[in-house]
Amino acid sequence: MLRQAFYGGPAYFTHDGVTYQFHENWDAKVEIKRIDRNTNLQGKVGSAMDYFLIRITGKPIATSANLATLIAKLHPYKASDKGKLIFPDTDKPGVIQTKDGRSLTLAACAVSKPPNVTFAPGQDLFDTVEWVGLLAIAGDSADITDFITETGSAYTEPALDPLSIISERYTLAWGDTEPFDEIETDGSGIVLEPSLDLKECITQIGGLLNYRINGYSSMAKFTPVNLASADFVDLIPAVGRGKMLGLAGQELIVTPVSGAGIQLTCPLAVTIDPTTRFGEESRVGEVQMELHRVYAESALQEPYKLEVIAPEEP
Repeated sequence: MLRQAFYGGPAYFTHDGVTYQFHENWDAKVEIKRIDRNTNLQGKVGSAMDYFLIRITGKPIATSANLATLIAKLHPYKASDKGKLIFPDTDKPGVIQTKDGRSLTLAACAVSKPPNVTFAPGQDLFDTVEWVGLLAIAGDSADITDFITETGSAYTEPALDPLSIISERYTLAWGDTEPFDEIETDGSGIVLEPSLDLKECITQIGGLLNYRINGYSSMAKFTPVNLASADFVDLIPAVGRGKMLGLAGQELIVTPVSGAGIQLTCPLAVTIDPTTRFGEESRVGEVQMELHRVYAESALQEPYKLEVIAPEEP
C-alpha cells in the first residue's frame, strides 16, 4: 500500500444554489432496502433489491451573510403543506466537493429533516439537518449513474468569515404578564423543534419516487431559572376537559438582545407536561410548549415564523 493512500478529509455540500459548510464531521450514508427471500425448507436464501436512497446529515454553519437564505432552504415546509410532495418535478442535484479534489453528485436531493434551532450564545444555531437523495426522474435502479456519480473536480475554498458566525443572546417572552414576559433560561437556551412526518410514495416499477408530507408539527423547549412555585402552577393549562388547549396559550417571542439577527415568533404556544423540582436545580424544570395554529386575519396562521430582523436605526 502506498503511504499516501489513506483517503479521507473534509468536504462541503451544495444543494439548490446554496453551499453548506458544517460545524462537525458529516457523512452520506446509502440505505439499501431489501426484500428477504425465504423457502419452506431452507429458510432465508438471500435478499432482493427493493430500492435505495442516500441520507446526508450534518450541522450547517449559520453566518449573518447567509442567514435569510438558510432559513428558507432548511425550513422549507409549513404545517399547511399537508399532502405536498417534497421532490419537485425537476431534479435538484446535491454535490459533495472534497478538499482532495473529488466530487460526488447525487441526482436528486430534498430536505427530509429540518434542523432544530437553538437560541443561545455559544450554541450552534442549527442542529443536524438531513437531506435525502433518490434516483433521478425516470432513473434506472440498475444504472448507478442515475443515482450518484464520482469524478475528479478542482477544489475551490468556499468563503467563510469566522466573525460572522451567529452567536447571540436572546430574550424570551410568553405573553405580557410578569415574570413570563422576561423569562431567563439556563445555558442551553431556547430550542425550536420542528417535526416532519413523511409518507413514502412507492410504485411497483419505479420503487421509491417521492415523499408526501403527512404532517408537520413543532415545539419550543427551554429550562427557566427565574420561575417560582406559583409560576409553575400558572403554567398548567387548566382549560377543562374536552376544551382546546390553545385557550391557555399565549404568543411566544424569542428576540436577539442586539436587536439584529434571527427572531422566532409563535402566535400560540401552549405548555404541556410542566415539571417542578426540589433540589439543587431551579424550581421549574424543562418547559415544553406545543406551537399551535391560530385563526387570525381570516386565515389559519402557521405555528411559527423565523425571520431575520435588521438592527434598529440610531
